[in-house]
Amino acid sequence: MANGTIAFDTLSTSGQISGTAKSVDTDYLAYGSAKSWWHCQMYTPSLSSSFNTSSLTDNGTGDFNIALTNALDSSIRTAGACLSGSSINNRYIAFGGGTNTSSSINFLCKNDSATAQDEDCKGELTGDLA
Repeated sequence: MANGTIAFDTLSTSGQISGTAKSVDTDYLAYGSAKSWWHCQMYTPSLSSSFNTSSLTDNGTGDFNIALTNALDSSIRTAGACLSGSSINNRYIAFGGGTNTSSSINFLCKNDSATAQDEDCKGELTGDLA
């Protein structure tokens, strides 16, 4: 049996999804959506909810790795849109200085004085899946 290519512009459900949106453009799935997102508590540390995220590794205060269930491509063209704690205290998350691979990304959580802190973190990764 030969494997071929299936081409289509829209995916539709069999009616098992509630709500009004029953289809999505395939370009959105490939190029316009987050490939991973998470909500974690670094003071515990633990993942409270996530998508395409298999685990969290605590490397020290404010330093953590997110392991992906499905790897990004080897060029790791990613961007993080991350929030942490209370915006009143101006906390932020940035890509860390640790080792990044296609399946594990390092982040640093710091306050506006650039002091590392363990916080309640939320973030996402965009890019291409491997």
